[in-house]
Amino acid sequence: MKKFLLLSAAALMAGSAMAATDGATYEQKGGLTLENLWIFSTNSNIEEFQQYAFLNAAKCRTATLYDGIVYVGNSTNDDPSIVDETGAAVDCCSIEKFDAATGAYLGKLQVTYNGERVSGLLCANSIGVDSFGNLYVAACDTSVDGSYILYVVDKETGEAQQISCPVYMTSGVRIDYCDVIGDLTLQQSGAVIMAAVASSDLSIFRWTAQQGQTLADYTGGWNEMGDEMLPMSAADPADQTEWGTAPIVRIVLGEGDAAYNGDLFYVDGFTTFPTLYDTTGSIVDSFANTVTETGDADEEGNPITTSCYPENAGTNGVNEIQIGSHNLIAYSNNQHTGSNGGNELWIAEMGEGMAFAGMQQLWMVPAMGLGMTSDTGTRIHCIAKEYTEYDGHEAVNILTFKTMNGMGVYRLVDTETDGVAANIADVAAAKIYVNGGLIKVSAPASSIEVYNVAGQLVDRVANADEIAAPADGVYVVKAMVGGNAVVQKVIL
Repeated sequence: MKKFLLLSAAALMAGSAMAATDGATYEQKGGLTLENLWIFSTNSNIEEFQQYAFLNAAKCRTATLYDGIVYVGNSTNDDPSIVDETGAAVDCCSIEKFDAATGAYLGKLQVTYNGERVSGLLCANSIGVDSFGNLYVAACDTSVDGSYILYVVDKETGEAQQISCPVYMTSGVRIDYCDVIGDLTLQQSGAVIMAAVASSDLSIFRWTAQQGQTLADYTGGWNEMGDEMLPMSAADPADQTEWGTAPIVRIVLGEGDAAYNGDLFYVDGFTTFPTLYDTTGSIVDSFANTVTETGDADEEGNPITTSCYPENAGTNGVNEIQIGSHNLIAYSNNQHTGSNGGNELWIAEMGEGMAFAGMQQLWMVPAMGLGMTSDTGTRIHCIAKEYTEYDGHEAVNILTFKTMNGMGVYRLVDTETDGVAANIADVAAAKIYVNGGLIKVSAPASSIEVYNVAGQLVDRVANADEIAAPADGVYVVKAMVGGNAVVQKVIL
């Protein structure tokens, strides 16, 4: 939950946008600047948006962002030979790709498993990237029985590995979307998979596996008994006892050795607002703590209050962002029934210690909304992020995607920070280098942290001068030496 440095070695630099922008100017707030890189939406440039038929259909429901590419899950049948026993077309699992800097279309990735197309009802309903850049998809399972299936997809070939999460405690329930933290392949860390049960008694599924285990070793992850399902103790609003349609979970990245434990997570449940929980099922924080009195009263003498609540609860989407000294949260404000153009996001600054209390809303994006087209019940509003740098400063690209309404990427920059190059130039006394299977620092360090190119923490040690090298690839290493940060890109 607390601030930690996230820097990407592969920066997304400004380019000439092929798509339109939202045309809005967003006021600088506390050293933070925000601009729209590109957008396709029914409100901004409907002709450009409509050229991608799959974005205008309910079978493209989720999108994610990684290494400069936007990935959109597409469950449209694109192969006439794939039919059911009655001869009716069957959904096929594909992934559509766009350039995150310009919006340019990069083509389709067809997902296969054991050489055959992955298919079935809404088979690409949920798409995401784990903490180590592994792309995954999962179907909408309308009647979970025995297991819940995810596919880890090769981003070049589309060939997938299958993860089967066991379900013993119930059957016949519905899972629309899931979230992941850690390494799904279990090579560089363990992993946690979570999903909310639609229209249930606030129940959440949770599965885990440890580093070094196989993909067949995922088990229930709520307790030592291996239970895979647990109802949360309460919700916001307090009178809600079910999540409603298409709820989501968003797992929070922890710190240090607990980075991928999934100890904290948000649930946003259509009938409820984004709420932070711990692994006991207890509420840690919620928008209820943003309600404050204005000091004024209405005509009947009742105190007038203000809050940072979304406009309505009928849309599901939330994500934390840490940049510079700022702890932010992005969350969906409304659906197609909104009063400001529909399907906007709020970007807000959290209170001290990432608390809801003291939250301040900074920007609503797009300023005119994405659109007011009914999504036919998909409910989810995808919010993805990728840490980068821009013009020598820390930056983060934020994806907003709402099926049948639009998508776009916004660049948030902290102008009061320095990027990787400046950090290296400022601290020249200590050196970071690779020696065999170790990343070494030339002086004792109070901490050494290794990040992948997406800015995600891979490993951390304290009070050492070396750390085990992870798998081959490009990494950014940060060492604290004498109170100063030494940052270096390494290639293994």
